[in-house]
Amino acid sequence: TAGYYAPFCVGGWASNASGVRVMYFRKNGSGSDRAWGHIAPPTDGDSSIMSTWAGELFSMNGSSDYLEVVVSQTSGGSLDWATDGNSQHPFFGVVWAGPAAS
Repeated sequence: TAGYYAPFCVGGWASNASGVRVMYFRKNGSGSDRAWGHIAPPTDGDSSIMSTWAGELFSMNGSSDYLEVVVSQTSGGSLDWATDGNSQHPFFGVVWAGPAAS
């Protein structure tokens, strides 16, 4: 359905005490059309739980447009997007906010 959408995502990183964690939304694979979500520094090696809304609406055409969740981290090594079946069970969704302006 064409219109405006607000994406949201919740997830978590594996435990690590260095670097920062970033999560944002991107439309149609383009780095130029994105909404920054959450930037978090880790604390004491605990896992980092992240939760964010887009902070803006994306206009979608209803047929070929798509949204992605992009995550990155700067710990200096490989760091998994954690899933433990409980608090760190990641999910992504969208809320339809209404029809596109005509």
